[in-house]
Amino acid sequence: EILKEAAAFYKVARNLPKTGDTKKGMIRYQPVLDIIDKVTHPLKESEVINVVNGAQEAISKIYHGREVLSLTTKFLWLKVRHPILIYDSLTKYALKAETGNYEDFCIRWKKEYESNLEGIERACKKLYKMSAYTINPIIATEDYI
Repeated sequence: EILKEAAAFYKVARNLPKTGDTKKGMIRYQPVLDIIDKVTHPLKESEVINVVNGAQEAISKIYHGREVLSLTTKFLWLKVRHPILIYDSLTKYALKAETGNYEDFCIRWKKEYESNLEGIERACKKLYKMSAYTINPIIATEDYI
């Protein structure tokens, strides 16, 4: 059920036809959950590329060769968080990364992150000022943030 909600939230549900699961008598996204459950936590940074590519290939095979790199990284991130980098088309475009190449995407993302680290750190230090614009400012106090 949680994976179903995540697929809707990330707008990736359309990528996985039901012929890969419910039309075979399985719970929706059960094959994806089975694949992601095999990934151990914590995940070493040196393993990320192989783990993501392996999971993506396995999911794609079950769901008739669909392109599922973005979906795979989003679901893996929900389980492991760091060091997974979420692959999406807007970020891929901004980085000028090769389509479907997670390793190239990660290399370019890390390079951009490093070259912008000072600005990122400055922006993060100012995040507490955003508490006035949050949904619930009673909870999101400066101390909490």
